[in-house]
Amino acid sequence: MKKRTIIYLISPLWLCLVGFGMLQLWNYANTPGKSGLAPSSWPESSHLSLSKLVPTMVIFAHPHCPCSQATAGELNEILAKVHRKLTVYVLFVSPKNPKEDWTETKLWSDTKAIPGVQTLLDEGGIEAKRFGAKSSGQVNLYDVFGRLVFSGGITSARGHYGDNLGKSAVISFVNDKKVTRSTTPVFGCTLYED
Repeated sequence: MKKRTIIYLISPLWLCLVGFGMLQLWNYANTPGKSGLAPSSWPESSHLSLSKLVPTMVIFAHPHCPCSQATAGELNEILAKVHRKLTVYVLFVSPKNPKEDWTETKLWSDTKAIPGVQTLLDEGGIEAKRFGAKSSGQVNLYDVFGRLVFSGGITSARGHYGDNLGKSAVISFVNDKKVTRSTTPVFGCTLYED
């Protein structure tokens, strides 16, 4: 067989494999994580404090979720646009009694470095369960009366930065008190096994 004939035979197979791989990556990036049901009012059993002055946002993250690095970036942009009119907690869900450095990831340190953000460990996912979060990147936004205004993700896909409906909904409510959207999909890794 001539080399040219072999190339003609192998090229379509190679293109199919590349196409299949790209399709798998696209499907993964655009498939939301598990959906949770956020409580319609601030959970009274929560150890977190609801602000009576500004809306309160609670974000749940898995310290080893690469998808949530984009959530930290989007959070930074939100805070730049709402000018300190928001109380923010980022809770990193961990197993009970994690190893000492289990949470000390780049995502943890990047989030801790954001001014005005309270970064906490949620050992055993207790708060995540109270707030109905199942996937890393879950955001719950409550008004000063403890009513749920928004629940979902603030990225458009796994690990993707840029304008998206969740980020716009948070900014719109904090700045203008307008609810433009109450829910969006969350693109992140599972926080804990049920």
